[in-house]
Amino acid sequence: IQTKKTHSILKIKRMIAGILMSLLVACLLVIQATPAVHAVSTETFEPLHDEFEFYPVLYNNTNGLPTAEANDIVQTSDGFIWIACYAGLIRYDGTNFVRLDSTEGINSISCLIVDRQDRLWIGTNENGVAVMEDGKFTFWDEKDGLGSPKVRELAEDDQGNIYAGTASGVAMITPDFEIKPLTD
Repeated sequence: IQTKKTHSILKIKRMIAGILMSLLVACLLVIQATPAVHAVSTETFEPLHDEFEFYPVLYNNTNGLPTAEANDIVQTSDGFIWIACYAGLIRYDGTNFVRLDSTEGINSISCLIVDRQDRLWIGTNENGVAVMEDGKFTFWDEKDGLGSPKVRELAEDDQGNIYAGTASGVAMITPDFEIKPLTD
């Protein structure tokens, strides 16, 4: 019969063993990936060098990405990868990075989601929430009922409602684009 003290000690030993195993795996992955990162030319963006090995490519402002930071990354069904940055919204097609024009208020982006209808939702630090549909943007901000223009997170529920977590609360945007502040 194990005592509570013995059980606690075994639990701690298992936890330490798990942490050590995780660290070992992480170190092996870093060691394995390090030569590949240095071997990739900044001239090409070919992450696959043979059919059995994958080499990661780190993109930053020295090899194509127009900025050194990324706050969020999503992919739409057309294959484009969208990157949320403080410098704006960046689209990556697998070869080129393109920063979208920020004059419409798509700048200082904190978060992104792609909804079930494959629309790109954009949370900003200054201009509320926007959705891009067919290349056009629709915005919601404080005057529309969004608690704050500083959007921290976006999520979608099973009914297609979009939830915007702002600096001052949560608002729900219905599938009909009505905004409802949540008070609970």
